This record gives sequence, structure tokens and C-alpha cells, in this order.
Amino acid sequence: MFRFRFRFRFRFRFRFRFRFRISVLLLLFVFVSVPVSGHHNAQNDGDCAQTDAHCDDRTGYHNHYWLKLKRLFDLDMGEWGGEQLVSGSTMAAQDGRLFCIISYSVPHWNDNSARTLYDYQVQITGPQHSGVFVLQPQGQGGGGLPVTLTLKGVSGDATADVNFSQWLTFNTLQGVDEYEVCRKNELSILAEVTQSDILQNARAGQYQGQFTVTAQSNGLTVSKSFLVTLTIKPSIMISGLTDVELNFDGENSIQSIDQSYCVYNLGAGAFQLKGESVHGQGVFALRNGNNLIGYGIETTSSNSGNNSWVELIESTFVSANSWSGDTSHHCQGSMGNMKFRINIPEQNMSGKPSGIYRDTVQLTVVPL
Repeated sequence: MFRFRFRFRFRFRFRFRFRFRISVLLLLFVFVSVPVSGHHNAQNDGDCAQTDAHCDDRTGYHNHYWLKLKRLFDLDMGEWGGEQLVSGSTMAAQDGRLFCIISYSVPHWNDNSARTLYDYQVQITGPQHSGVFVLQPQGQGGGGLPVTLTLKGVSGDATADVNFSQWLTFNTLQGVDEYEVCRKNELSILAEVTQSDILQNARAGQYQGQFTVTAQSNGLTVSKSFLVTLTIKPSIMISGLTDVELNFDGENSIQSIDQSYCVYNLGAGAFQLKGESVHGQGVFALRNGNNLIGYGIETTSSNSGNNSWVELIESTFVSANSWSGDTSHHCQGSMGNMKFRINIPEQNMSGKPSGIYRDTVQLTVVPL
């Protein structure tokens, strides 16, 4: 719910002030387990006996070859609070270690010998649209929400220079003999969703995508899937309101010119609007000392005709079938999707002393 305040004075300074809150989204992830890929010897390895390890192995003439993918857990991007970019990385294990991939061999007659490290190829696959990874809406309409997945290395590890975000083909990571254990070959997956993509594509609700990391080396293959979940809560905002100043000529009623403003609502949904007067209770009122002048506020959609004006009732929510939020934060490319005007009947000003009369009105808009 967003609230906006404006002030109005006779001769007439009419000021709108607003504040807004964007409630966003909650990201949840569900662990997806993939069966271990590998030959019988993998079960004899201490690493591969762990539930968070995925291994493949084979025995050659001189060496025993291993390919391991360990500790790939889910990714929590947290809540989107309106920032330009929302991001999150794969979670670490309880001991702080990140996920890793390692390809190596040892002489098959001595598994305790020094390891020989090998390069491996890695790829991330999952739901796409036009070559871009997407999260799919769950239980509501709309298209996919673009998400960027980047494989990143860890400073001080063999993976320090790894920074891959293109996944049309496999990317190659180097094996370095000096970094012979998995904890020296750690990686993370960074997920990013931009504000512009959320505003353009998203509706309130949950978005999910199941992605898979696949590694290959020396004829071995390991894979692990993970589920990315993003929850987007309803958000709404008013912008473009400006002060209004009017003058009374002593004879006629006053009606301001139409003033445009913007109501943004995530997913372009319907909304309702309430106005609250600082000096009026049940009515909108301007004040100068002990003198009050009642006035009215009307509002309508910019696309509606002249007969569709809705009179605001002080401290009461009102709505109309023609009202729907814009899909861009500030109604980019237009003056606004809503407009209002001020009406002051001549009889309300009769007998009032000259001077400056002011009011501050707080507008509150909530989605329906």
C-alpha cells in the first residue's frame, strides 16, 4: 500500500506529497536430488558415499579416473525491494564450503598417491525463451521471467578466474595439480534478475525454474539439478503528483485544470484510491486560521471520457472499472494513466475573509 500527501491552499497552493512502499518478492528453493552417475568403484570412495556428492569413475590400464560434483545446494535470492538488481548465490554447506567440481586420476594400485588433475567441461541447462534462461510463473498467467546464471570461481582457488554466464555450449575449466582437493576448486552460481525485467514481465506470485549442472571429463559425466524459486508480492505506487495553486475572483466557482499522475501496479491490475484531508473530517477542507472552505476532488482514468469522473469521499476508498495500473513505474512515454481536478463551489467561499487557505491531502492506493 502506498500513501501520498498533497497540500492545497487558497490562491491555491495545492501540494501532493507521496511515499511508497514496494513489497516484493520472496525467493524459495527446493532441493532436487539426482541419482548418482558412476561405476561400482564410486561407492568405495569416502566422498561419493556422502549424500551431497555426485560421482562417476572408471579404471584404466594404469590409473583410476574420478569426476566429482559436491555440495551443490539451492540458491536463495531473498526479497526484491525495488532495487535495480536482485541476486543470490548457491548456499554453502554447514561448514562453509561451497560446491566444487574436480576431475583427477590416481594409480589404480594406490589410491593414496598424489592426484593428477584434468580439465573438465561444464554446462548449465534449464528452461529458456529465445536463448535466455527463464523462471516460469506458477499458478498464474504471464510469460517467463528472465534470469541470468553465472558460474563464478573463488579467489585463491584454482577457479579464481572462472566467470561464465553463456551456456549455449560447454565451458572448459582447467585442472591444476597443485590444487588437488575439492575445497581448492570451489565454485558458486550467481542468479540475477533485473528490475526492468520484473516490471515488464512479472505478475505477483511465484516463479520457478529447475536447472541442471553437467560436467564431463575423461569419458565421465556427472549432473546435479537445483530449483530456483522467486516469489513476487503485489506492489503499487503513485507518482507525478504536483502542487496546485488556485485564485478566487470573488464571483465564480473554481475548477482546476486536469492534473495528470501515474498509478503503477505490478501486473497492471485494478486498484482503489482513498484521499484524507488534514483539515477536514468526512469532507475535504481548506483552512486559514479558524476559517474553513470545503472543496471536492474528482479523479478518472486518462483514457476515460469526460463523464467518468469519480468524486473522492474523504477517508473512504473508491474505485472504478476503468482504473488499472500502468506497467511502468512512472508511466514512461506518457503524462500518466490517471488525472484529477479540484472543485470549489462559489457558495463555499462566500463571506470568507481573504487570505491563503491550505490543505494537505494524503492519497492511499492499494491493489484489488
